[in-house]
Amino acid sequence: MAEQSKKIFFFDKIFIPKSFESKLELFQLNLIIILWYLAKKDSGKKISFNLIQMFICDLEYAIRELGVSDLSVGKKVKFMVSSYYGRANTYQKALIKNSKIMDEALKNNLYGTIAPKKNEVKYMKSYINNLMTYLAFLKNSGVLICFQNNINLFEGLLDE
Repeated sequence: MAEQSKKIFFFDKIFIPKSFESKLELFQLNLIIILWYLAKKDSGKKISFNLIQMFICDLEYAIRELGVSDLSVGKKVKFMVSSYYGRANTYQKALIKNSKIMDEALKNNLYGTIAPKKNEVKYMKSYINNLMTYLAFLKNSGVLICFQNNINLFEGLLDE
């Protein structure tokens, strides 16, 4: 999932800022979509729990790597996890309704301080749809390795 979130397409073609925050937002979006997909499966709960635990551990590690003092790490992780669950709630509503909620969620979270063009948001929504279609064809165990394959979820996005 981390490698998928680093694909150059996001930054060079859809113009997501190359900041730490935007890269984290992109990673979280991919994680939220995968967890949303797994929630539909009975056997997906254990995988989901493990993914969340790994995400939280990685957050703590990343914060420490940025040089945050030991006394502040817990507070920052708590804040970031709380923010994650807020985004998860917003994105899950948008995935169900697939309306302007998704546009606003992407503008507010993924793009943050810049105003994306309509096409950029449209391309991100197409990527999300491609990812959901791809996940629908996988068995639960396939989700764990889905991004290790050299899949192209960007195919056709800029062919207009």
